[in-house]
Amino acid sequence: MGNRFVEKKVPQGKLIKVTVVFSETIDEIRINGDFFLHPESVIEAIEQILTGVPVTITKPEIQTRIDRVLKANKAEFVGVTSADLSGVIAEAIHHDD
Repeated sequence: MGNRFVEKKVPQGKLIKVTVVFSETIDEIRINGDFFLHPESVIEAIEQILTGVPVTITKPEIQTRIDRVLKANKAEFVGVTSADLSGVIAEAIHHDD
């Protein structure tokens, strides 16, 4: 089982922090940072939709899942994009030690 924390400043200047616990699947993921998401509760839905997926998931597949949650909840990010977030998540689960 792995545990990884990644933080990254995106081009818009905001910070994304991702903590992920994984084995062959994402067992737990926590997303935070200095960006905004309206409504805020949607971040939990994003974490839930990614929990249990295989760690072989690609960045585009992560972004598609995030975009579906955003659309279903009529939510939007301020200061980051779904592409930014999916990149940090992919880095966390695919990073070679």
